[in-house]
Amino acid sequence: MPLTIYRIGAGALPYQDGSFTRAYGIDADGGILVRPDGHIAWRTPGVPLRPLRDILHTLTMGAEQP
Repeated sequence: MPLTIYRIGAGALPYQDGSFTRAYGIDADGGILVRPDGHIAWRTPGVPLRPLRDILHTLTMGAEQP
């Protein structure tokens, strides 16, 4: 499945004023996954506890990974 990743902040897309992280309720090291229809599929306020691979598998297959 194709996946496009955008990095927000210093050295990436220009949201250094913190407006992006405030709007989405995340810290500078947090993240969100947005579905193609614009809905947020997953959000973490800080560093995720699970690898992104496992999170994507859960979202697409509906099964928890150990």
